[in-house]
Amino acid sequence: MTGPKLFPRFELAGRTVVARRTTHPGVSPVRQLFTGRLKNYTFLLWTTYFLNLFVVYIISNWLPTVIAQRGMSLSTASIVVGAFQIGGTVGALALGYFMDQGKPERVLTRAYLAGAVFIAVLGIVSSSPIGLAVCIFLAGACVSGSMTGVNALASGIYPTESRATGVGWSMGVGRLGAVTGSAAGAWLFSLTPQTAFVLIALPALGISAAMAVLGRIRSAADPSFSKVQINHYNH
Repeated sequence: MTGPKLFPRFELAGRTVVARRTTHPGVSPVRQLFTGRLKNYTFLLWTTYFLNLFVVYIISNWLPTVIAQRGMSLSTASIVVGAFQIGGTVGALALGYFMDQGKPERVLTRAYLAGAVFIAVLGIVSSSPIGLAVCIFLAGACVSGSMTGVNALASGIYPTESRATGVGWSMGVGRLGAVTGSAAGAWLFSLTPQTAFVLIALPALGISAAMAVLGRIRSAADPSFSKVQINHYNH
């Protein structure tokens, strides 16, 4: 007997399913986010959400300005900016597949690292419409697309009784990053495009490091885990 289609490799034969007890009875879901090993997970996820939306919003809001400064037409600007969103959609689908095949943190670590490279290259190719469109597509696939993967990862890390709270608070912190990114663009793009995009790539490197550390912590807690697990939680 095999499990449902959602987890086809999960064998139900010989297993007993029981109701899960609350991990910390009487403790509010918000306090649980900072209890035991979850506090490390929460810090790393909050860092990831904040920096991710910082990068996404600063590129989405300020890239049209950079394109206009290069003297490109409105139609060209629309295509380039749209490539970032299309890349995010394609990247989310591709990364979701690879996350199912191996360790999700490792996949996201590499994706964010590649995204940092593509963002840094934007400053070099900013005068070429084709080069700009290709790099912005790849940057969107790696950075914006990974955000969907982080949502799935976060929902699997937190226990049932604080899952909605954990993901919700993480997304709330991410919105602070979005506001900060939108405001920081005014200063960043007062510099040269090459310098600005290199500086924007640094948060993506920070996310890559956060995902790598998160993977190490989870591996140390349970060396046998290799895929996204439902409700993986350690005291």
